[in-house]
Amino acid sequence: MPSLIAGRVPIAVLLGLAGLILFYAWRRRVSLAALGRGVSTPLGKALIAMFALWLICVVVTIDPSRSWRVWASTAALVAGGALLTGALRAEPRLLSIAQRTLVAGALVAGLIAVAGLYIDPAVLDPLHIAKISNVSRAAGTLRGMGSVAPCLAAVVLWAGWRMGGGWRAAGVAFLPIALGLMRGSDSHAGMLGMIAAVLALGVAWLYLRLGRGGQLLLIAGVSAAALAAAVTIIALLPVPPYHENEALHMPVWLVDAHRQLIWGFAWHVSLEHPWLGYGLDTAGRVPGAKDFLPGFGRTETMPSHAHNWMLELLVESGVIGLGAALVALGVFTRRLLHAARRGAPGAYAAIALAGAYFGSNLVNFSVWSAWWQATFVTLLALALAADPAPGAPQPAAQRARAMAPAAPA
Repeated sequence: MPSLIAGRVPIAVLLGLAGLILFYAWRRRVSLAALGRGVSTPLGKALIAMFALWLICVVVTIDPSRSWRVWASTAALVAGGALLTGALRAEPRLLSIAQRTLVAGALVAGLIAVAGLYIDPAVLDPLHIAKISNVSRAAGTLRGMGSVAPCLAAVVLWAGWRMGGGWRAAGVAFLPIALGLMRGSDSHAGMLGMIAAVLALGVAWLYLRLGRGGQLLLIAGVSAAALAAAVTIIALLPVPPYHENEALHMPVWLVDAHRQLIWGFAWHVSLEHPWLGYGLDTAGRVPGAKDFLPGFGRTETMPSHAHNWMLELLVESGVIGLGAALVALGVFTRRLLHAARRGAPGAYAAIALAGAYFGSNLVNFSVWSAWWQATFVTLLALALAADPAPGAPQPAAQRARAMAPAAPA
């Protein structure tokens, strides 16, 4: 979280250091057999198929360097997340240290951020190269942290509750801090992420308590509702080319005017290359994206990305690439539900995290943003590592240590 204020260089340095440590831990702790089991799972196969299909989109891209870079970096982050999960799963003591570090770090960084938003922005100055002189700049700087807050809250609350004692109190205390971060930074994406996390937990809880027939009806109902919402939103989007004072069909309190224009442009430009799109990470470079919007000054029609992960994938990888991602997401969801049914310690935390991440990403960051991907992958590893890999041989003593709550502080 402090790195979001300090900038990209600290993030790059920290990720590089983490990569070296992870490689050392992998060589010592994670066997090739464990990696092979992961690749052979339904989720592993779905991810491999997704990246293979995305590779076709990379070949036909309008900007080869950008597309190759994000394809490789995303694949590396996914692989790194798998290695991190395996390394922590192989050594429960290290997982306990990581969870304590997460809870303490989130609480301290959250308190500093809240103080910067509500008391004095100057408390953020040591973390930022340029001085933050007013509250509005502090809120703008911390908007990314507001979106991260619901993702953090899901794992921090679970980890603190699992460790008990003072850690449990710290995990609970982070919830109002997270809400304060979202409100103070005016992060609508964060609020949407929090709502999506609660909905994901509710649907998962209901799914696991229904019979086979009820589960199928629930899946059909959720899918129909999602499809109906998507069709309705698409039907209400404005049609380019735009004019000054363009008539909008959705209320701006629900979706701001600029985002409606971005979505409308993204949808209609995707129809020109419907199957494979324009290439990964090229939404901001498609024809017309850099044109200024009438009545918005020097605001571009689509600045860098579509502000919606599904529209972004549709523009950049077409129906084929988006379809592959949705299939992988479906397999991932099924894996989390099966883990929750088995009573895996971090399953519900992972479900809430996934809801917050994909929910908030419907209205904000680029799906290719490395820091945003790393946030999800790292938190997911911390939640899933508490659950031994299904079918993996594991000594009874190690399995007991992995499943038991950590000792209170």
